Parts: sequence; C-alpha cells; structure tokens
Amino acid sequence: MAKDPAFLFYPGDWMGGTSTFTRAHKGAYMDLLMAQHNNGHLSIQDIEIVLGSDFEEMWESKLKSKFIQDDNGLYFNKKLKEVMEKRKVFTESREKNLKGKKPHKDKHMESQVDNHMENENENRNIIKDREEIFKSEVEKFKNYPAYILKEFFEYWSEQNPSGKKMRFELEKTWDLKRRLSRWSANSVLKAPVSKKQPEEKRIGKPMNQKEVIEYYKKHGYYPNQ
Repeated sequence: MAKDPAFLFYPGDWMGGTSTFTRAHKGAYMDLLMAQHNNGHLSIQDIEIVLGSDFEEMWESKLKSKFIQDDNGLYFNKKLKEVMEKRKVFTESREKNLKGKKPHKDKHMESQVDNHMENENENRNIIKDREEIFKSEVEKFKNYPAYILKEFFEYWSEQNPSGKKMRFELEKTWDLKRRLSRWSANSVLKAPVSKKQPEEKRIGKPMNQKEVIEYYKKHGYYPNQ
C-alpha cells in the first residue's frame, strides 16, 4: 500500500498542547511532526538536521518533552503515532471493501457495521475539530463577559440529530460579530447576580440595545467603545 499522504489534525489538542510555545517553537515542533510522518522515528541526528541552528535553543528547552524514545533510542511523538496507526487501519479496511469480494452473509453484515462505525468515528472527529475552531473564534471576542460567550457557544454548537452539523451551520446566513451583539443584548436580564447589578434592573422590563450598552458601561460589564 502506498504511503498515506495525510493524517488527522486536531486544532483543540494542538492549541492546548502548545499553549506555552512561542510561534517559533510551534513551527519547529510541526517540522518535527512532518519529519516523523514522512520518515518514521527520528534519531537525534535527524532532529538536528530538521531544526538546524535552532536545535540548541529549542530541543532541550521545549521540544524534547513532546517526544519519547523507542527501544532503539529513536524519538517519536506518541499522539502522532496513534493517529497514523488508526488512520492506517481505517484505510486498509476501506480498501478491502473496495476489492469486490463477496464474503459470507454474516461476515458481510459485520463488515457493514464496521464501516458504519468507522464512518461515525470519522464524522465525530471532523465535527469535533470544527467545534474547537468555532469555540476559539467565539472566545476572541474578549469584550463580552465570559458567561455571554459560554451560553452563546453552547447554544449555537448544539449538533443536529445526525451529529454532522452544528446549529449555526444550519443557518442560511451567519455573521458571528452581529449574532454575538444581538445575543448579548437579549441576555442582559440573565446576567449572574452581582453586587454591582441592582435587583430592580435584573427583574425590570426589557431594555433596548442602547439602554443595554449604557447599563453595561455604568456597572462595569461592557467595555468602552
């Protein structure tokens, strides 16, 4: 079988695992992952070649912690190895199904179930990636309170019955900035109880958007614009 030209990438795992990395460290780390994908486990000489003049500064301080050694002393990233092996098993099972063999009926049914499960796992991985991207986009709007961003994300990331799309992906048009602004205005009466937030305001009549902005500014919930 030809070498697999790709592997699954999980943005959420990447952002969490490299949160303390500089951009330069992230780039060097990705170079090493690409080298492992293309060449297998890496010797320290391979790593020196990949990192070049950055080896002394980056390997011991950050990057070495992301790799473990095999019995031959070669380095590899465990997560990448697992992702590649899972994809290999999945790809091989798909190739076998395309060969046109007619297995025993029970075996055929079993194969269909296995294919369905693989497809479902693939779909879950894909929507998980999109969910992480959507969450990171929402969290960029630091000018809104955390509870606003949380309830907005949880509502719009809800999956449809088939588990293939999120609620916001079913909308005919989508402008994240405008949706958040409208959501914030409509959510003002649901704000957490705070000493800064008078009771009469929390239970009072709904306010229009201008009143909402003034209210947030007055009580420290809304940024200066």
